[in-house]
Amino acid sequence: MDKSDLVQKAKLAEQAERYDDMATAMKSVTEQGGDLSNEDRNLLSVAYKNVVGARRSSWRVISSIEQKSEGNDKKQQMAREYREKIETELQEICHDVLGLLDNFLIANALAPESKVFYLKMKGDYYRYLSEVASGDAKKDTVDNSQKAYQQAFEISKGDMQPTHPIRLGLALNFSVFYYEILNNPDRACSLAKTAFDEAIAELDTLNEDSYKDSTLIMQLLRDNLTRRTEERDRCSTAVIKRKQRAAHVESEPLHRESNSESPRRLGYLKALLPKMNSSGPAYPLASLYVGDLHPDVTEAMLYQKFSPAGPIMSIRVCRDIITRRSLGYAYINFQQPADAECALDTMNYDVLKGRPIRIMWSQRDPGLRKSGVGNIFIKNMDESIDNKALYDTFSAFGNILSCKVVCDEKGSKGYGFVHFETHEAANRAIDTMNGMLLNDRKVFVGHFKSRKEREVEFGTKAMKFTNVYIKNFGEDYGDEKLKGVFSAFGRTLSVRVMKDERGRSRGFGFVNYANHEDAQKAVDEMNGKELNGKVLYVGRAQKRLERQGELKRKFDQIKQDRIQRYQGVNLYVKNLDDSIDDERLRKEFAPYGTITSAKVFCVC
Repeated sequence: MDKSDLVQKAKLAEQAERYDDMATAMKSVTEQGGDLSNEDRNLLSVAYKNVVGARRSSWRVISSIEQKSEGNDKKQQMAREYREKIETELQEICHDVLGLLDNFLIANALAPESKVFYLKMKGDYYRYLSEVASGDAKKDTVDNSQKAYQQAFEISKGDMQPTHPIRLGLALNFSVFYYEILNNPDRACSLAKTAFDEAIAELDTLNEDSYKDSTLIMQLLRDNLTRRTEERDRCSTAVIKRKQRAAHVESEPLHRESNSESPRRLGYLKALLPKMNSSGPAYPLASLYVGDLHPDVTEAMLYQKFSPAGPIMSIRVCRDIITRRSLGYAYINFQQPADAECALDTMNYDVLKGRPIRIMWSQRDPGLRKSGVGNIFIKNMDESIDNKALYDTFSAFGNILSCKVVCDEKGSKGYGFVHFETHEAANRAIDTMNGMLLNDRKVFVGHFKSRKEREVEFGTKAMKFTNVYIKNFGEDYGDEKLKGVFSAFGRTLSVRVMKDERGRSRGFGFVNYANHEDAQKAVDEMNGKELNGKVLYVGRAQKRLERQGELKRKFDQIKQDRIQRYQGVNLYVKNLDDSIDDERLRKEFAPYGTITSAKVFCVC
């Protein structure tokens, strides 16, 4: 059968929802060699996605039944054998796809988007294998999945727009890999947020062909971030409520306290006396927050680590409410404030399972956490400065509630935050440290400003702008030529045409005037004018944060318009997992608009 007939057969099979037949047809198309068209590529992906998806869903259901059958040996054995049968089928399908990718598709891919598509697909199918693998086999599949995702990620960053649906889809799946397979929620959220922010910043580059796919994936990225943040908040709230209840109920401590006070404890009690008056902080001094934990750290490990400081009432590692994976932080309640103080002073940034842990007083008052009082911002830091070094440097100015250097996968991003207990301590730190050299770099230290405050500040400055942004003037305009055109409106301080790595004009640049009036005149008279046969855009130069905020508002408005357009429309959703009920269905679709009814129908 020739290629066109096979493709037609695959389309018929898709309409009939016979995905095994569809996969067989597209496998034959692939084995004929050559690069696939976009349509053929998508048909191949849809076919195998449905084939493997059915097995993954079945595997989860049978695995759950197997776990619930403990104590019933016969039923458990039957479930185990059936699970192993499904595993074999799933593995055969995945290896089938990986063989097509390695032997035909990746090597023959000509365009960067095809290469990224296939490498992402390779990462996906190794990820599916890792879900059912164990031991060395699991390690190999995880490594291969990460390697494929990373290779695709590097190509996409260099050769594809941030708004390209394939690049966005890769970021979505790569973040799922970090979250579900590597148990690294921070990296997962960071990757997803970066992809979303970069796409928002380039939203005006979207073409109509990819608009629907790109905005849908952007919504999924944002929804994943929102859901994971809400899950963490719910976990924290549950811990707080449980501890508040425990404060009124006598409970058996994990470790009984002796009747006599040791000299060490009395010493720490004296140290705490100034902090326990009526004007002191609102947080309980016997409760600690422990962050930056390795995913494998358990309550037992934390008890072993912290119990030498004194008797512990409770330990709680916060976990994902569905997967039960660690969220990377925990709360430890000591019986005595002195013991909590001892642990904070002697164990902060100790290494546990290869990671330095970060200890702070547990701050239950959200008003104090979010008010910004006592919070300072430090930037232009040397990359060698970590959380401990920052804490050690600034603890001289007062009691620190929290301290963190902001990092990505490459390490420190050169800035961080220190939250002091009092505004006075923050002022002392700013007065002393702003402009000082830390590791031979002059740092800026100032009061933390919320996003809203920064936006107001930007808005005030924008009223008196002097920097003008010009684009679409062509490649033959350099600094001097552009200056010749725009100096007619007033004295310029600088003119710069942006160039690529080869020194060629990128078609946009900036002109900075000595005063606002001249800049405004240039915008009024030149915006929309024709220059060099092209229509110019001339406007106020915006800071990146301001531009991203404006584009984000535009994106939110587009989403809101779409929600209103489809209000009252009834959707039919099929191929749901057996675990999905009415409530879960409503929850998944709620972000897209008001739901009047959501119903899952069971076929017996």
